[in-house]
Amino acid sequence: MEEKIQEVVIVGGGTAGWLSALFLKKHLGKEANITLIESPNIPTIGAGEATIPGIISFIEALGIDEEDFLISCNATFKFGIEYTHWTNPNEKNPIWHPFYSTKKLSPSIADLYFYKEKMGLTEENIASFWNPDMPFILENKAPRDFTESPYYWNIPYAYHFDSHLLAKFLTNLGEKKGIKHISDTVIDVQMQDKENIHSVHTRSNGSFKADLFIDCSGFKRIMIKEKLNSPYVSVQDKILCDRALALKLPYKNKSEEMTPYTTVKGMKSGWMWRIPLQEEIGYGYVHSSRHSSKEEATEEMSQHLGFSPEKYPLNHIFMENGYLEKPWIGNCIAIGLSAGFIEPLESTGLYFITYTLDTLLKYFPCKGNFKHQAKPYNLELQNLTKSVLTFIYLHYHLNSRDDTPFWQDNKNNPVKDPDLEAVYQNYLENYGKPLILSTFKKSSVFTGPSYIFFLHGLGIKPKEFPPIAKHPNFNRIAELEHQQSILQSKQLEKLPTMEVFLKHLKEKKMSSNLKT
Repeated sequence: MEEKIQEVVIVGGGTAGWLSALFLKKHLGKEANITLIESPNIPTIGAGEATIPGIISFIEALGIDEEDFLISCNATFKFGIEYTHWTNPNEKNPIWHPFYSTKKLSPSIADLYFYKEKMGLTEENIASFWNPDMPFILENKAPRDFTESPYYWNIPYAYHFDSHLLAKFLTNLGEKKGIKHISDTVIDVQMQDKENIHSVHTRSNGSFKADLFIDCSGFKRIMIKEKLNSPYVSVQDKILCDRALALKLPYKNKSEEMTPYTTVKGMKSGWMWRIPLQEEIGYGYVHSSRHSSKEEATEEMSQHLGFSPEKYPLNHIFMENGYLEKPWIGNCIAIGLSAGFIEPLESTGLYFITYTLDTLLKYFPCKGNFKHQAKPYNLELQNLTKSVLTFIYLHYHLNSRDDTPFWQDNKNNPVKDPDLEAVYQNYLENYGKPLILSTFKKSSVFTGPSYIFFLHGLGIKPKEFPPIAKHPNFNRIAELEHQQSILQSKQLEKLPTMEVFLKHLKEKKMSSNLKT
């Protein structure tokens, strides 16, 4: 009879470590002892961070109170990404990559867009025309009104939050749920055999044995790489950005500036994020160290935003684009940065953590039974990582911008991506509707509409327009336009702005605390 896993040791805290601890605590139950060892010498950087919609169902399933989360983590809602100055430093029209509900995205509306574009009847971008939620996004709405329950949405959403505050929030929650928290540094890893760890040894608290070890030690990978030698695949030849400068600045006009979307702006040697939080705005300049020094990037960023680096010190972040071929070896599983990292252009960092944990649940082992589950798990994680890598590479490699060496090197990058080439050709030949899931073995978080929004935003058009453009049925066109008008106006008046919604939430919580 197979024995259940009873002892789990997690090395590393932060978002990856504590989400792993909470997830395993829930699914292993009270019988399992979970210990998290976190070095006191590695602080969490308090930068603004963005997510994609998968986070919503994950934290709801953990039983986290969404209102507590929003208030504690300085969090706001996010409905997508606006790309400015991406194809041209002087461009006026942004590329939009909004979140979307497939129930709302009618293929006929997409056909109508291509027809109107061909006939010169519209200058809108395809996201604004096709996605009925765009008016909510542009008017800074919240995803629900004051009467609707937490996690309910009229518009698909994710979050912006302060990563330092999230780590603190998860730490407090984990300790309340009985997770043993050791503030110490792991100085040695003892092996049981060549594929299994026996114990980890700390500087001040001795050794810790376990049935399962989770490596959340970030780029150090002190168990999965240093001891188990999992092969590492660098993708720095595709993704050139390897540094970031981050800070937070105060609002000047919160009513206008608190937007429910991340803004990405193309810069000389990379791009800059803008993440609106409740009390300030997080900014970060993600750039290539081969094209800009730390001093050059600091000067460009400070001039652009109009701040003094002496008054607002910058966090300097090292990034390493790549992934492990085998994030699971023996009784050790790498999660978060330990497993891999692709630059945060599409806000996938936290998604990799939640997807990894959900996937782990499918293959979760019993004590001593690891090899059978590890192989399909590793393959699934590889497929997901490659699909994200392909989508990010598209943003750069198919871009026409070439005003600086950074953009020229991206555009002319000789590295081939067979998956990108397959999707691109499919988009060109299938009326602009690429068959994404068949290309990525159903492991892609970015499906057809995401590719359509971005390829079209880059100015890449399909070879042929859909049949409606060749043989227009004007009654059908009028009907589709009427449907689109209804979808775009429905509930627009009902929903408050995000600023008003969050202010109301704070006041409600404050009143509740006073009563108790």
